[in-house]
Amino acid sequence: MEKAGDLVKEYLDSLRLNKKTGNVEIFKGWYSLVDSSLASHSKVFEFEKSVLYVEVDHPGWAQTIFLKKKGIMGSIRKEYPGLEIKDIRVIINSGKERY
Repeated sequence: MEKAGDLVKEYLDSLRLNKKTGNVEIFKGWYSLVDSSLASHSKVFEFEKSVLYVEVDHPGWAQTIFLKKKGIMGSIRKEYPGLEIKDIRVIINSGKERY
């Protein structure tokens, strides 16, 4: 008889939700992929069809992501090779929500 923890891990792995291949960890891992100033003004909003959508709180941070896109993509590919992200798109939310 298998342990419940082993069954849960096996199930999550089958859904490809582990750190290296799944998309759930990219939401939490964003802060380790970019510098702290950018991380404090951005967050992963959605991941769909090989596109990572990032929400920022000001157009200047959108520009920063654009300028650092190549490096960010390299970090993502290194840390999460199974995601096969092909593009990053930025959504600007100029509301009062804090990151």
